Amino acid sequence: MSFIDQVIAGEVLGAEIEDFVEQWHASETHQSLAEFFGFTDEEYALWAEQPESLCSILFCRKREISVSEASKWPEAHRLAARSQQ
Repeated sequence: MSFIDQVIAGEVLGAEIEDFVEQWHASETHQSLAEFFGFTDEEYALWAEQPESLCSILFCRKREISVSEASKWPEAHRLAARSQQ
């Protein structure tokens, strides 16, 4: 089960992402870090550039919407959505 799946299932906290980075480095997997985390390419690109976006990525994933779709929402709606996390 990927990091994203485990966070959504309530098995780990988003704050534990650095532990997963260490696990990936220590593993002999042939997966990219994005695959290991369970990120889409879009999610990984956003997280790599803005690590603080993890909460937004999780919010979108839980609601089965893409981060690009959510980025088109009016600012007031994005702020309200963030406060629900």
